[in-house]
Amino acid sequence: MRFVVYLFFLLPVWVSAQDVTGVWTGYIKTPGSQLEYELAISEGDKKLSGYSLIIYPKDGIENIGIKSAKIKQGKKEIYFEHGELVYDNFSTPPIRMKMFGNLSLLIKDTLMILQGKFSTRSLDFRDTRTYSGEVYLQKTARPVSSKLLVTLDEINFKYAIQISMNI
Repeated sequence: MRFVVYLFFLLPVWVSAQDVTGVWTGYIKTPGSQLEYELAISEGDKKLSGYSLIIYPKDGIENIGIKSAKIKQGKKEIYFEHGELVYDNFSTPPIRMKMFGNLSLLIKDTLMILQGKFSTRSLDFRDTRTYSGEVYLQKTARPVSSKLLVTLDEINFKYAIQISMNI
């Protein structure tokens, strides 16, 4: 009985203390579309930061955009906010938008999942378009296959080395 009581009270502490650094792969979904999405999270000076990758397929070509990301960890949640665009190979000029997300950390056996909602706002206040939807990410055990890390490595971005060393 004492074990059950300890488990009941200590499990929430254990869940909130999970290491969220690493590469998370999955998708973002809006009504009518589902796009590949990755989030790489690292820790430095006791602060989380990272980079995100989104892929827009257009005419059979993967249009890739990578942005810096501010990340905050709550007890059972991860909040992220996109920063500046650090790389893109878009065939058309990118839309200047900022994405925000609120993700819950779920643990199923050995699988770690970040799942929640996102929304956007335009950086051009004359543009009133907004998007919202859901995010689903799994922490990957094989970060070397991450499109985000591969792309950052191809453009000789120093962050790719930092992420792979932290994993």
